[in-house]
Formats: sequence, C-alpha cells, structure tokens
Amino acid sequence: MIRRALLTALTAGLCTGVTCTIRFDEGGNGGGNGNGDIGGPYVPLDDASAEITIRSVAGDDAVDVTARIRDRLGLTVWLQREQAVAVNSLELLGPTGGLYRRSLPAAGQYVVTVREPTRGVEETLVTAPPELRILEPTPGGAVSLSGFTLRWSDADPGQNVTVTLTQVLFGSERRKTFGSLSDTGSRALGAGDLAVFRQGADLLIEITRRSNPASLAGFRSGSLVFEQSDNIAVSPGP
Repeated sequence: MIRRALLTALTAGLCTGVTCTIRFDEGGNGGGNGNGDIGGPYVPLDDASAEITIRSVAGDDAVDVTARIRDRLGLTVWLQREQAVAVNSLELLGPTGGLYRRSLPAAGQYVVTVREPTRGVEETLVTAPPELRILEPTPGGAVSLSGFTLRWSDADPGQNVTVTLTQVLFGSERRKTFGSLSDTGSRALGAGDLAVFRQGADLLIEITRRSNPASLAGFRSGSLVFEQSDNIAVSPGP
C-alpha cells in the first residue's frame, strides 16, 4: 500500500519564483533511466548538485535540455534503478560526456521531477521567460559596416546577453563576440566593432540570453537556467 503526502512549498528558502511540490512515496516506485548500477556508486540525489539548462531557439517548437549532476567530489552521478530526473514527464537520458540530455516540446512552463527512492519524489514548476527575438535589423536586410544598432525583444536588465557576429568569406571564418552584456534590449555596433568583416558574404547575427537560475527541489543544490537565442543573416554594405 502506498501512502502519499503532498506538500507545496513556496518559501524563498526552498525555491524562489517557482512552485515546488514534494510527494513522498513509501516503498520506492521509480523507473530510473535504465542505467542500473553501471558507472559509479549509489549517490542519493538529495546529496548531489545539479544544473539543468533548457536551450531554445526562436521559432523552434522543441527545446534541448541538458543536466550536469555531480557528487560532493565533483564527479558525475550515474542514475541508478528507481532514480530519475525528468522534465515535463520525459526522463533525461545518459550520462554521455558527463551530461544527461533530452529534446522535448517547447512549453510555457516546465516541471522538473526528481525521483529518489530513499526520499520520495519532488517536483519544481518553473515558468519560461518570454521568447527572445531580434527586432532590428530585419532578416535578409542590409547593414552598414560603418555601424548599426541591434535591437531585440523583452529586455530585462537583470539578465545578460551575448552577441556573436560570424562571417565566412572565401572559406575563412571571421567571428566577433560581445558580452556578457546587460540585457538593455539594444547594442550599438561601430566601425571598430565591425572592422574584421567585409562586403561580399552574409553576416550572421546571433543573440543569446542566459537567465538567472531558479532553485530546484530534490537536490542538495539544484538550479535551472534558461538559455534563449535568435539568429538572422544580413547583408553587409559600406
């Protein structure tokens, strides 16, 4: 017989800006991710640290989720039978190269579920930030190598962005990165910023915003970060 108790925790000490639900199951009912006990000793997830990143690209209907789960020595934790970490009910797979991964449909909210048979099941509800979109210049439009201004949507000075410019000309790649910058919603680029680029090939502009992490229940230390990006190609001119 399974006895379940539900506890919703909204205190800042457990999670800030998110909703956490703790469900205690008596007598471990997990599925795990099929790794069994391969790869390392059993580490209770409430004694592990984790950083989960949800990466999205504007216009895509799927997101990529990665998780780095480590023990107190900084070593990768191998999930074992009845342990699991899932996002929107899809269990993360791995680890490969020290990372657990999963692609899943993009959503406005994400529920991170941590199943630890020695403790129970804990869930954290996190709301995704607004989608990042490049507003200026327009895709396929012309920009001046003497200088132009980038503008993007839903600026939040509490977050940071990185601007990357890339051009492949005569088989050689030229790249310039600006950031991390305060997310003010715009960035003026002058002739000095653009000096490495030339006319004759498209200039790819990519803006990436990395949000401040939200706390996750179920780990000794757990955080979730949203990484959003948008990219366009423009034609450089004089």
